[in-house]
Amino acid sequence: MDLVTTFAYHTANSYGTLAEAENYFESYDRIGSSATWDTLSDDKKKYALMLAAQVLNTFSFRGLKCTKAQKLSFPRYTYDQINGDYSQLDSFYDITYTKIIDEEELNVSDNKFISTNTSADDFEDYVNDGLYINQMIKAVRGNTEYLTLKDLDIDGEWIQVNEDIEEETDLTTTIYGSDIFGYPQEVKYAQFELAYQVVDTKLFQGTVGEETEYPVWSFNVSGAMTVRYKMSLSNANKFEHSGPLDIVHYLLGPWVAGVKGGLV
Repeated sequence: MDLVTTFAYHTANSYGTLAEAENYFESYDRIGSSATWDTLSDDKKKYALMLAAQVLNTFSFRGLKCTKAQKLSFPRYTYDQINGDYSQLDSFYDITYTKIIDEEELNVSDNKFISTNTSADDFEDYVNDGLYINQMIKAVRGNTEYLTLKDLDIDGEWIQVNEDIEEETDLTTTIYGSDIFGYPQEVKYAQFELAYQVVDTKLFQGTVGEETEYPVWSFNVSGAMTVRYKMSLSNANKFEHSGPLDIVHYLLGPWVAGVKGGLV
């Protein structure tokens, strides 16, 4: 099966790629052991990631989805953004991009676009008016790249993105800002943690490579996990490592508003 990770897409089924999940388990093994995960085939790992994204969709998050058509809960606007000058977009393709940098020479290092002349501070006019952390931008430097902002230099000397970008010197680049927002890396981490947890549940016993027979409707995160479908109920065994509420609240605390289903 293929994981679709395009921002705000109507068929997106995962926040992170398999490669990102593998790197997470190798470098940040907070769940204690990834032995079970390591024994899975790539298709089963992708299936677990898809199920975990469905599970995250059963949580209630603050804010509002960026587009009406997007399948996953993120990206989403915060309440502050909703109450600002932003309006909910009808589709991913209606994004309005505003040109910020027009064929300027920039250096690219450490996932940052950096002004070649620090006294110029190319991004200064936009740091406090038009650029926000987790916002999507479009960078044209030969190819077109859609990226999300991780950090901004207060003086406007550089902007940093979450994605890995190739380092270059004196690159002529055009950069556009958008009205749509991405999501923090912690969303991916929460998905990866839950992907590990669903492997040992009956939820995982579906047909690899296909959507579940019934969409996940709710997700009970009391002591024993159960998964409720729209037309059936599948009991599941207990989480063996750390509780899902602990995981999600640790990673997504500012966003979580509640969980559909019972809590103890």
